[in-house]
Amino acid sequence: MAGCRAAAARRPQGCYAAGAMTPPPLPASPVLGRSVVSPERGPATSYVLFLHGILGTGGNLRAIAKRMIAGTDKGAVLVDLRQHGRSQGFPGPHTVAAAAADLDVIAEEFPLSGVVAHSFGGKVALAFLARHPSLRDVFILDSTPGPRPDARGSETTLSVLDAMAQAHVRRIVL
Repeated sequence: MAGCRAAAARRPQGCYAAGAMTPPPLPASPVLGRSVVSPERGPATSYVLFLHGILGTGGNLRAIAKRMIAGTDKGAVLVDLRQHGRSQGFPGPHTVAAAAADLDVIAEEFPLSGVVAHSFGGKVALAFLARHPSLRDVFILDSTPGPRPDARGSETTLSVLDAMAQAHVRRIVL
């Protein structure tokens, strides 16, 4: 229990996940948690939206976001999807469509030029894209949960990369 008290002192959610504390109070009206990474020089001309995977937070993608916008005039918006991180208290149903609709407030606040999403965030990104078809650049990142002993699967990845190169899709090197 002493460890939980120390954790609670360091971060508001404390040890709630371990069941040792009561949950934090829900906000009167839910707000989508987000943080912004600004360009190194000058104001951003547009922003790239970063969406995390299940059980994650926007902060999971901070290093990738910083690297992707480095040397550009773009900013990054790292979002905590509903019921994740700082985005608590949203009414149900908790669906992919609802999570995509939550992002409309971000689209109103920031001029978005693209989306980078990981795993579950990719599902939300596709639903968001259906709501905002003017977004041109959408990158969905995923991987297998562990090494494949037979090394199968790489040929598919390589064929997709070849097809992207032939279609003149711009590669982003992280």
